[in-house]
Amino acid sequence: ESINPKTLAQINKDKANKAEEYYKTNEKKQAAVIEILGSFIFGFDTDNVEMFEETAKFVQLSGLTIALFNILTPFPGSKIYEKFKANNRLLHENWDYYDGSHVCYKPVCMSPKTLKEGIYWIYEQVYSYESIFQRIHQLWDLWNKHKSRYSERLIPLINNLKKRDFAMKLRATDTDNLIIGEYLN
Repeated sequence: ESINPKTLAQINKDKANKAEEYYKTNEKKQAAVIEILGSFIFGFDTDNVEMFEETAKFVQLSGLTIALFNILTPFPGSKIYEKFKANNRLLHENWDYYDGSHVCYKPVCMSPKTLKEGIYWIYEQVYSYESIFQRIHQLWDLWNKHKSRYSERLIPLINNLKKRDFAMKLRATDTDNLIIGEYLN
C-alpha cells in the first residue's frame, strides 16, 4: 500500500510491510522469472506530496515489474468512511466514483487537486520510456545472470508498454474536474 512507515503504522501494516526488506526479496523472486507487481495507495492522512517522488524512486530501485497507483477510497461501511463522514471530509457520495481512481474526500496533507495531479505525475514518471527500459534492463541483467529463458523476457516489456499507453491517456480522459470541480481548486 505504501512505503511510508507512518502510513503503514496508521493502517496496522508496519510489522509485515517494510520497504527496505522488499529490495532483498524482490531479487530472489525475479531471478526465478517471477514478475512483481506493486500496488500503492496515496492520500492517507500521513501522506504528503513528497510520497509521489519517493514511491517513484522505490519502484525504480526495487525492480518492480509493474506498479499500480490508486487513490485512497473511503468505501461505504468501512471505518475510514465513517471517520471521513464524521469529520465532514467526504466531497460527495456519488458511488460511481468510489473506485480508487477518483478523489472522493479532503486529504489532510495536500489538496484534492494535488492528490490527483500526483497520481498523474507518478504514472507519467514510472511509465516513461526511460523508466520502463531502466527497469527492464535491470531485469534482463538479472535473468542473464541466472540463465532465464528468452521466451519469458518479452512479457514484462509488453506489459509495461501497455501500462504506458494507459498512463499517457489518464490525464486527458479523467473526469475529476467535472465531478468535484470546486474542491479540486
